[in-house]
Amino acid sequence: TEITRVPIRGLATSEFIAMEPTEVTPVGGTLHWLEDPAATNYTVSLYQGDTRAGNLIISGYVEGSSYDKAIEIYNGTGAAVDLSNYSLKKQSQGFGDYETSFKLSGTLQNKQTCMLVHSGSTNTELRNKADFMTDSVLNFNGNDPVALFRSGVLVDVVGKLNGGADYFWGLDKILKRNPAITHPNSNFDLTEWTEYLYTQLDKIGTHTMNLSTSN
Repeated sequence: TEITRVPIRGLATSEFIAMEPTEVTPVGGTLHWLEDPAATNYTVSLYQGDTRAGNLIISGYVEGSSYDKAIEIYNGTGAAVDLSNYSLKKQSQGFGDYETSFKLSGTLQNKQTCMLVHSGSTNTELRNKADFMTDSVLNFNGNDPVALFRSGVLVDVVGKLNGGADYFWGLDKILKRNPAITHPNSNFDLTEWTEYLYTQLDKIGTHTMNLSTSN
């Protein structure tokens, strides 16, 4: 007697995208990917050690006084990356849907960083590091997770998704990804980061990733 409408979300992409593995052990794991309808088979290459990053990562985060806010992205994949496939999205107050987003553009070379700085910042040192100036996605206050997406798929995040408004994991500080972290993580782990005072802007703008030389 009544009509019930059920909201459905879908994801479509023309790219082959590898997802995070599950059931990972020192000798194995279960692989997941978005299937390419044009593919008739897949080839899996295994290697020992981290010779290159699995994707772009969020390598730095700044939440300082007033509008001194920034996000740093690093490319350790071994090749230049087309940034037009990527976007940043922010969850407000650590809860609900992503309310704001920013689509990246251009090319990020291997072993280089890309800096997004809040357009309202008056800090000359921070503004001089900027590759992009924006506001909406950088309007965070220490409890707003910011996630990196590739073709609509979440690949990395700084901040606890759905952690709630009372969890101020990133207030008045700089967070830098540890050099040993070579792959993105869709589940925020604070042990992957080193904390600095928000005034230590020399810590942001460049990044080091410790990659293995063994194949």
